Amino acid sequence: MWPLAVKKAGFILALLCLGQFIVVLPAGAKRLAPKDVKPVVHEGIRYEVRHWEVTGGKNRTGGFIEAWDVATNRKLWELNIYKLSYDPELEKDVQDVFIASLKLAGDKLVAVNERGEKFHVDINTREVSRSREGTRLLVIMIIIIVLFVLYGHFSRKQKRPKSRRA
Repeated sequence: MWPLAVKKAGFILALLCLGQFIVVLPAGAKRLAPKDVKPVVHEGIRYEVRHWEVTGGKNRTGGFIEAWDVATNRKLWELNIYKLSYDPELEKDVQDVFIASLKLAGDKLVAVNERGEKFHVDINTREVSRSREGTRLLVIMIIIIVLFVLYGHFSRKQKRPKSRRA
C-alpha cells in the first residue's frame, strides 16, 4: 500500500502535468501577443521568426522562419515549418500557435512552438522534421494519471454501512 504522502504527490504531479496542456480562456477572450524570439546568427546568416505578416494579400500566422544575409540584409528564404488548421466555430486568434524559441544545434535550427512541439530544420536543405518528444511525454503523463486513478479505485477498502439494531 502506498503511503498517503506519495499518493498526494502523485496527484499533484498529475494535475501539474495536465495543466501544461490545458489553456483556459474566457469566452470571447483575445490572446496575448506572442513573445519576441531572439534571432540566431550563423556563418553570416540570420535566422529569425516572423510571428505574422501580410504577404501577397494573405495573412501568415505562426510557424514561419526566415533566413537573411547579414551583410546585405537581403532575405534568402522563408519556410513554413508547420501549418495550422482552424475551427471555424472559434475565434481565429485564440487558435494561433506561434514559435516560442529558436536555437541552433549543429547544422539544424530547433524551433519549439507554444504547444511544446519541437521542429528541426536542416539549414542546408531546409528539410523539416518534427520531434516526437512532446508526444512521448504526453503519453507518459496520461499513463501515470490512469495508473493513479486505477490504483485509487482498486485500493479503496469497501466500507459497508453499519446496520442499525432497533
